[in-house]
Amino acid sequence: MKRTYYHWQPELSTTMIYWSGTMMIFFFSLILSLEYTRPYWLSNTVLVIFFFFVYLGLRRSITLCDTRLEIRYATFWRVTKLLYDEIEWVKEGPKGIEVKTKRATEPHLFNMRKKTKKKFIKNLTNQQIDAKFFYDDSLKMSKD
Repeated sequence: MKRTYYHWQPELSTTMIYWSGTMMIFFFSLILSLEYTRPYWLSNTVLVIFFFFVYLGLRRSITLCDTRLEIRYATFWRVTKLLYDEIEWVKEGPKGIEVKTKRATEPHLFNMRKKTKKKFIKNLTNQQIDAKFFYDDSLKMSKD
């Protein structure tokens, strides 16, 4: 099976804080570049830091493999691997999905775009797993 990647974002408050901080780094780089008429090493260094944070933010993905689900987070050293047998249920909502596993006390919440969410649910149901799939209209973009 071909490995397929689906991008996701965490709950809404965390997403807004992360991307606001990333954009602050970008605007700080622009402010530094306006101080000088030629390229300035400090503004270019801050711009490189901005692109690094953009890369980390876009790195969040879920990968469907043959026997497991790999969840990549913004921190490059954190990758969670869930076997399909460990998944108890998958709840689909208007803005994202929740995945409950046997080893975790709370479900994982993933906010996705509608098209990405539909493709993910379709390809996950094609896998031979024993998890329950259901739709919950009250599923929000945050845990509370």
